[in-house]
Amino acid sequence: MFLVAAISCLSAWMMCPLMSFFATLLFKDSHNANFFAMWVQTTAMNYPAAFLWQLCGAGPLVRFVFGKGLAAMKKK
Repeated sequence: MFLVAAISCLSAWMMCPLMSFFATLLFKDSHNANFFAMWVQTTAMNYPAAFLWQLCGAGPLVRFVFGKGLAAMKKK
């Protein structure tokens, strides 16, 4: 269980700043000197939701679907 939590944490830790960067670039008025501050604020606001979604929502769903798929492939 610790390994699953660590993978979820690292996944959110890597994806959230990257996705927040592109969201800041595309959807916020980021063509000024405050771009870095806006990006940090967006990342800080998105990280808790991204972490909880990865840990409690998307992560278990994907593990379930791939687990069933791999079990079916091994059966054949």
